[in-house]
Amino acid sequence: MSNSIKVLCVDDNEHDLRAMEREVSKQPDVALVSALSAAEALQIGTQLQFDLCLIDVHMPDLSGAKLIETMRKGNWNLAARVVFVSGVDRESPINQLITQEGGELWDKPIDSNLLNDVFDEIRQSVATA
Repeated sequence: MSNSIKVLCVDDNEHDLRAMEREVSKQPDVALVSALSAAEALQIGTQLQFDLCLIDVHMPDLSGAKLIETMRKGNWNLAARVVFVSGVDRESPINQLITQEGGELWDKPIDSNLLNDVFDEIRQSVATA
């Protein structure tokens, strides 16, 4: 896992999580870790450092925004790139809050072109570091 781009995908909807996994898995040299809940992500995240987190906005146990906030308060080695994903209208209050706070918000299903661009940016930043 050391030379791979490490990606954490979190979504409480198994169908949506599997769709995210399929898109991410198309990338070469990716180490993918998935969680079906924020609680599961919190358990996983204390053990690993990720280059990219793809986090569902709306989850029953903890919203994506609260999950990231909890990770930051816990002094995680949080990914430099966090992308929130949502199947809900962009006008929903939590989606508006994420974008107002400068968060990156993508619609479900994930656009493979956006994902390709993010992976290219991550590879480029690793190469120049």
